Amino acid sequence: MLCFTRPLRIVFLAALLLPLSGCYLPFVRTEPGTYRSTGGPPEPGARSGVGKQIALYIPNRLVDLLDIVRVSLGPDLSLGFDIRVTKWVQLAAQAGVGAGVVWDGRDQMPVSYAAAATAAIGPFRTGAGSGEAPHIGDWEIGFASASGKFAIDPAEIVDFVLGWAYIDIMKDDYGWSR
Repeated sequence: MLCFTRPLRIVFLAALLLPLSGCYLPFVRTEPGTYRSTGGPPEPGARSGVGKQIALYIPNRLVDLLDIVRVSLGPDLSLGFDIRVTKWVQLAAQAGVGAGVVWDGRDQMPVSYAAAATAAIGPFRTGAGSGEAPHIGDWEIGFASASGKFAIDPAEIVDFVLGWAYIDIMKDDYGWSR
């Protein structure tokens, strides 16, 4: 059984009850491949010309390298915690408001702002709020606190290494038809 102090119980309960107030993000089991919030993967087998692939080879490797680390820094008034060892092993009870500068992958905005409450245990995560918050990768390992977020995504490490052999497991290299 989880034991929370009174403030953490309030945050946890608020995160569970806020979806009933009109801001609704469903309490769902996280499934592989659902982490992309914009763009979406290219159609299977939809490659552009060989010349374009060669021209974008080095830029794609550099961006794949940058995709490994996800960082968010900025003023944040939050109470609680958010710890993850992949989306399937997580524990969070956090509420607050904040804004910041973000590197959260190539398809995300470089700034983040949100007023939200989040609760998570195991593979389940729920939250309510508004704004543009950073996404959470399926395999990322990291934490979030009042000062920001730091995470490393092992799947992006594999994507970076295999990318040198033109294998794009994340289907995010430039040059694919979108």
